[in-house]
Amino acid sequence: MLPLARYRYSFRMDAPLRLPPYAGSLLRGQFGAALRRVSCMTGAARCDGCPLRATCPYPAVFEAPAPATHDMQRFSHIPNPYVIEPPPLGSPPIGAGETLCFNLVLFGHALSHLPLISLALQRAVEQGLGPQRAAGRLARIEVQRRADGAEPAWAEIWQPAAAAIAAHDARFAVAPTRADAVATQAQLVFDTPLRLQHQGQPVRPPALTPRKLAADLLRRITLLAEFHAGRPGLIPDAPALVQHATHLGQQLDLHWHDWSRYSSRQRQAMTLGGALGSWTLTGELGPLLLPPVLHPVIAGKARLVLCPHRTLHLFAFHAVALNGNHLGVTHAIRYTPSLSHLLVPWHGNTQGEVLAVGVARFDDPVLPDLPHAEDEAITIAALHGPQGHALTTASRAQFLSAPLESLRCLHLATHGSSILAGAAVDDPLACGVHLRDDMLSGWDLLDLRLPAEVVVLATCHSAQRAIAGRGLQQLPGDDLFGLPAMLCQAGVHHLLGALWRVDDGAASAIVRDFHRAYASGATPDAALREAIRSYLADTTQRHEAFFWAPFTLTTFGR
Repeated sequence: MLPLARYRYSFRMDAPLRLPPYAGSLLRGQFGAALRRVSCMTGAARCDGCPLRATCPYPAVFEAPAPATHDMQRFSHIPNPYVIEPPPLGSPPIGAGETLCFNLVLFGHALSHLPLISLALQRAVEQGLGPQRAAGRLARIEVQRRADGAEPAWAEIWQPAAAAIAAHDARFAVAPTRADAVATQAQLVFDTPLRLQHQGQPVRPPALTPRKLAADLLRRITLLAEFHAGRPGLIPDAPALVQHATHLGQQLDLHWHDWSRYSSRQRQAMTLGGALGSWTLTGELGPLLLPPVLHPVIAGKARLVLCPHRTLHLFAFHAVALNGNHLGVTHAIRYTPSLSHLLVPWHGNTQGEVLAVGVARFDDPVLPDLPHAEDEAITIAALHGPQGHALTTASRAQFLSAPLESLRCLHLATHGSSILAGAAVDDPLACGVHLRDDMLSGWDLLDLRLPAEVVVLATCHSAQRAIAGRGLQQLPGDDLFGLPAMLCQAGVHHLLGALWRVDDGAASAIVRDFHRAYASGATPDAALREAIRSYLADTTQRHEAFFWAPFTLTTFGR
């Protein structure tokens, strides 16, 4: 994996600043000049021939030298290990006292130069930007903790009193939050100009293809990894990935944007251009999401146990399509928060009664009614025959008085919460399920003795297996939080829940068919696979992954 981190810089402007239409060139030029001033120890006019060039941070970051020979091709230059993400095109002027914000992505060894890079950016803005030389002062430096399709989570690392950057976890993970956008369709949005070249000439939108995009991305990642992370060699299966991209469909909604900038280093005006807009890829994206080296490993297997890492816990791998079918259709899939969970034997109820709880109305006027919850509970109880029991519109006391310790399966059709209103944002117990008159909180769930083989939470967001909620996403690692953690502690073996907000009709159909298969003797993961198959075979249902893919089975114990 290529090490990378994303930082956000905020400067309070002392004077008005009018940015050019594309501010990236301005920021890059000022950054390069400032980095050279704070790095250079010789005062030489040029880096060529400097005896310190091999160890100087300026060429390593800003003018990465190309090798004389290379197995791939001859290089006139290689990618620099940073990307500046400027304010949006056409941003309004920034007044005195207002804030200039932009992002900086660092790759590989450039991460070790963060203090010097930050000093260079600070000096660049202090000395003034643009023709008007508008100056500003550093206000904040933040590191991004999450990129899952929601608003990014940032943590401040700048310590003004010490003029230092606090120690921080620079690791960065990316995961989509909507499975309907990853299985067969992906949309790329370019807010800054995309410039791909072929034989030294820019490729304009009509000539852009998925194959060209995949080839250039893989080439860029390979070069960054080799020259800035010490990891030479092609990405495994890169040729196969490029070939697969040839078969993808596309919809281009791009337009060409030209801009001019003056290069003080090259002492000349330069006209550049790139594509802006959106680029939608369609087709079987699975090979681009799962490395082809895994395909023969997966093939022929009936069951998969997946152990994601960090924000990948929010990714619906079962929605990925391979060879024309979703993994959740071809395989019985379980997720586990950590492989260590599979080392602990589970001792609980594989026989016993099934309790289906459906809460349709709530004393809390903020909570909307769930008109179908009672019918759902009655239907599910009936599927299990004499062992099935329904508890409708249950109060907290009624639920706690049920024989929970002897249940084989518990089904809850109600509202759920990841974070309780008013709770501390870093409280891992700030979660719960709503009963008619009160909340069954994380503290309550932690005290339960519930050695059930399966718990079904027919509530939104109930299957978020890792860090979730405000504030919690900044914590590193794969520790369990929220409802899954509490139910694991209570003794549950399998949790069937949802990764995102569910559609009522789809949820009812899938949980009904799950219980039908489970009551007939199928294992929980096989029962979920059969439920997905039944849903997708029904031509009256909407087959976008958003409707069926939120449901996942999380396993605790062996």
